Amino acid sequence: MHKEAGSMLKYFYTIFILIYLYLPGSTSINCYTCSSTNGSNVHCEDPFNSAVSVFTEKCMVPKQGHIGTFPAHFCIKIVGTNVDTYAKMVIRACVMKNMDSQCGEFKYEDQTMSGCILTCDFDGCNRVSRLYQYQNSFLLFSLLFFIQNTVV
Repeated sequence: MHKEAGSMLKYFYTIFILIYLYLPGSTSINCYTCSSTNGSNVHCEDPFNSAVSVFTEKCMVPKQGHIGTFPAHFCIKIVGTNVDTYAKMVIRACVMKNMDSQCGEFKYEDQTMSGCILTCDFDGCNRVSRLYQYQNSFLLFSLLFFIQNTVV
């Protein structure tokens, strides 16, 4: 009977962790927000200096076709060059939707850019040069390993 109780407890811990990590909540993410064109804001460029940069807590962003602002769930970092003017841009911001980290040509404010859009989903994640978009998965597997090895 004791083994069955331990197995049931593992099951409930696993379900709780999955719900906590993967269901979207109503709370906002915290992101660094800045922009730089041709090095105009050295604190936004790489290497990034988070000590003197704007950290926006509980990011709220507009939603197309709606009035007001809504909780953001992702941070982004855009590094690109305008294909017409060759202006280099670095943008760190909050967004509502996952933009799937990708590189190539894309549109930004009606301008064609060549570069990368990097998306991540944990507080302050757009501060680093390379975004760690798999942090939640690592946390999940670590917790599951811990639960399996500690609960009898």
